[in-house]
Amino acid sequence: RAIYHFQTAIENDPADYESNLYIANMYAGKRKEIAFEYFKAAIKIKPKGADAYFGRAVFEQQNKLYKAALLDYRRVIDLDPENYLAYYNVGYLNYENGFMDEALRNWGICAQMNPGFSKVFYMRGLVYEEQKKLKDALLQYSVALEIEPENELYLSGLKRVK
Repeated sequence: RAIYHFQTAIENDPADYESNLYIANMYAGKRKEIAFEYFKAAIKIKPKGADAYFGRAVFEQQNKLYKAALLDYRRVIDLDPENYLAYYNVGYLNYENGFMDEALRNWGICAQMNPGFSKVFYMRGLVYEEQKKLKDALLQYSVALEIEPENELYLSGLKRVK
């Protein structure tokens, strides 16, 4: 029903950025290709709308369109340099593609921007663990656990490096 009402809003006002973005994200959540059309419309309406690029990048990442996702995350960073999640996701894509130094660089920026984002410290710990830099990994897992003490994933990382 929500999609229907937002589509009606778009019919009445094709330049309704929020409605296009809302529908795009709804379809993206359902992994439907039509999401691209709504992201495209939202971007056309508001070319400097970082949230439309971010939504499209997440959708591209979920659909394994990694190069396109990286380009859109970089647009987000250009438009909204304080978007720590864009840095996190760029780091994650680099990690998945074996570019560990680049992943660490992006995650370092993310961690500076949001020191309460435990996931970034866990991921940094994983990289250091893979690189056999166990003291660095231990530190990162410890920071993640300070933020989120009950997280089993973080606890298992800490146990592995101890």
